[in-house]
Amino acid sequence: GRVSIASQNNIIVTGNLLLDGVSAGATPSGTSVTGLVAANSVVLEHPVRCTATSSGSCTSWANIDTSSTSRYVYASIQTLQRSFWVQSYNRGAQLGTLNVYGSIAQKWRGIVGTGSSTGYLKNYRYDSRLRFQAPPYFPQWTNAVWSGRTTGEIKSTY
Repeated sequence: GRVSIASQNNIIVTGNLLLDGVSAGATPSGTSVTGLVAANSVVLEHPVRCTATSSGSCTSWANIDTSSTSRYVYASIQTLQRSFWVQSYNRGAQLGTLNVYGSIAQKWRGIVGTGSSTGYLKNYRYDSRLRFQAPPYFPQWTNAVWSGRTTGEIKSTY
């Protein structure tokens, strides 16, 4: 089906977000689309626990859920004020690959990992079906009118 989820604050994604009839890792097809629109952030949950302390501060973290290393999100994601990111991206062991099939529009680029030691590596793929088939009630940014207001030449100082 087609669905949009909107929030005045954050949207927390706690597992894989798959489309009806589409297996994790498969190219999306059919008419099912999902939209996530958050006034603040869309956050992928990544719970961790402290495993060692020193002087009252945690010095070592472990992933609580170790059953899966990769995540799949099939959605068109819009964050109006912040970004799409992973909770505790810099704690625990490396998580594998974050696979996003859809689109991401965010005010700031969100952090999902640190490269090779913690968090996720990225595998982002645009879902070309979104060019003509947006999620229901999804904000339309293509209707904006753009025009030049000031023109001129900046002279070189060389």
